[in-house]
Amino acid sequence: MFYRLFILFSAALILGCGCSKKTVPDPPLARAELTLRLNDALKLARYGEAISIIDKLLALDPDDADLMDMRDRIIGNICVERTQQYIDRKELEKALKYVQKQRRQYPMLPRLQILEAEVSNLIAMRDAAAELARAKTIPELTAALEKITPMAAGKDAAKILAKDIQARKKELAAMRDAAARKLNEAVQTTRQAPEAGDKNPPDGDKKR
Repeated sequence: MFYRLFILFSAALILGCGCSKKTVPDPPLARAELTLRLNDALKLARYGEAISIIDKLLALDPDDADLMDMRDRIIGNICVERTQQYIDRKELEKALKYVQKQRRQYPMLPRLQILEAEVSNLIAMRDAAAELARAKTIPELTAALEKITPMAAGKDAAKILAKDIQARKKELAAMRDAAARKLNEAVQTTRQAPEAGDKNPPDGDKKR
């Protein structure tokens, strides 16, 4: 009885070892298969799957700089595309939250840092444009123009604001000219008031 159990145990052990060898491929074979799958995923624009495959390839060769660069570029492209979708829908706060989330997940990607700065600038420019539109007095308009003009300089996203900025600059100049004219008129009126008084002396002076 004991001998029979020993034979069955040995057979099971041998079969189990044989099965495990078949299910675990050699690293070179695994790398070749994963590389083919990666090429297919990239051709079909299945970028999430591509990133997963790259991570598996990096597990086989952690020092492969080309793979790391490819993964970073794919992640960067995905983030840029999705961020642009938010921007196109004018959902800038959602765009910023998305980029910040990706930065926490991939803190070493400089492209995401640049993307976060660009979205933050868009939000600041939008808010400055709203201030410019609300400005009605000379101080308000002056402050709004001083804020938005350097922000908009040399930025493609601010080209649509260029006409508004120029129009409001002309409006500010006109407001200042009008204020200067009123001030001059007030000064002239003040200067003329004593002269008018001299021409009409009090009644007591007339009797003398």
